Amino acid sequence: MKRYRYFILSGVAVVFGILLFIAYRYFNKPTVILFNENPVVEKYDYLSKSQVDTWVDFTLSKFEEIDYEIQFAKDEPMSWEDAVSSQNEKLSLKNSRSNQLPIDDDFTLIIKLTQKSQHARVLVPVKAEVSKSAYIEVYHFDKLIEENDSIRMGSDFDAEFKYLGLTPYFSEEPKHVDCSIDTELNMSNPGTYPVQIFITEDPNITFNFSVIVPKKEVEEPVVKDPETSTQPDKEKPGVSGNNGDVVVSDAHSLSVLVNKTRRLPDGFVPKLREVPNHYAVDHGYRAHPEAVQAFMALVDALENETGKRVLVTSSYRPYESQQRIFDQYVSEIGYEKTLQLASRPGFSEHQTGLSIDVTVPGGNMFDFGNTEESVWLANNAHRFGFIIRYPKGKESITGYQYEPWHIRYLGKGLATKVHDSGLTYEEYWNKYLK
Repeated sequence: MKRYRYFILSGVAVVFGILLFIAYRYFNKPTVILFNENPVVEKYDYLSKSQVDTWVDFTLSKFEEIDYEIQFAKDEPMSWEDAVSSQNEKLSLKNSRSNQLPIDDDFTLIIKLTQKSQHARVLVPVKAEVSKSAYIEVYHFDKLIEENDSIRMGSDFDAEFKYLGLTPYFSEEPKHVDCSIDTELNMSNPGTYPVQIFITEDPNITFNFSVIVPKKEVEEPVVKDPETSTQPDKEKPGVSGNNGDVVVSDAHSLSVLVNKTRRLPDGFVPKLREVPNHYAVDHGYRAHPEAVQAFMALVDALENETGKRVLVTSSYRPYESQQRIFDQYVSEIGYEKTLQLASRPGFSEHQTGLSIDVTVPGGNMFDFGNTEESVWLANNAHRFGFIIRYPKGKESITGYQYEPWHIRYLGKGLATKVHDSGLTYEEYWNKYLK
């Protein structure tokens, strides 16, 4: 009996000891309480450990030691000091600051805690946003204009206006950031049109002004030789002219059809957004905001699935740029051959902001059809709202040679239908959308 009682008491003591150990571990578990569990920092600025300390509620938190690690996207976690060195090297900063972390993107803060020989790691996502001190400069013929100015237009918005988004950049020269434009400007109709330029990453940072489209002077009609004239007749939107060309009435629609017989209204300017430098061969390329967003998703998917990338090598072109390209081709190879390679001004899809030409990094656009990237693009572009606009073997229908590098944004739904139909966009539009 005594022996049985002994085992009972021993068992109780063991259980009690285990419970005490668990309670000890639980009540001495390292914990951290943050004032904000989703902190936001300024992009292109420095972050110090002392600033991170201000995020921590030291009164309610429980730990004896605290340290921080940093993990940027696709990088391994690294100590604060190693992260500082890595960022300084990556960004090639001239005025680096000792032990201060340069921020150029979102990252994960890893908080390492120690309490009574126990350790814990807490992951905190940190978002980097463009500084509220970012600003926009707008120039008209290289003259800086003031916000809310009203500017009398000439004939080409893109030739006359230039706009720049700028943000403080690590105590160095300001950095360019992407801008977008929102306007219903119609050069065919005289009047005053509001224009808003905004920082793409922060649409609350804006620059507003107006443009005045003057009435056109009435000129005596000039009779042109039909055999030598390269300019289309002036038609009313949606109405066929004597030469069969049509001025489209849905120029701002994602499904607009522009080709050799269907042209854009005079002075048409689409909504535009800059293509981030990481997705283009150089800075300054622009396209419709939806097309830019979809293209970025396309490139990211291509890289995730194949390890390869494509870049924008041509996108939106204003009327004057298309005129120069067309005239250059005519001077080199003649008018008839040029029509197979380039569009007349007003008849180019590039003027819609919905078409993008791509190439591989360091490659030649005209060799794109021989790459693995072109095969992936042909099979997957519709997933992101694009089609190969001028497919092989359809030259007699589209009027253009095979261009595997030329993609057109339609939106996912319509692009998938066109892709699955096996038709060119001309064929699909005439059958289902006309």
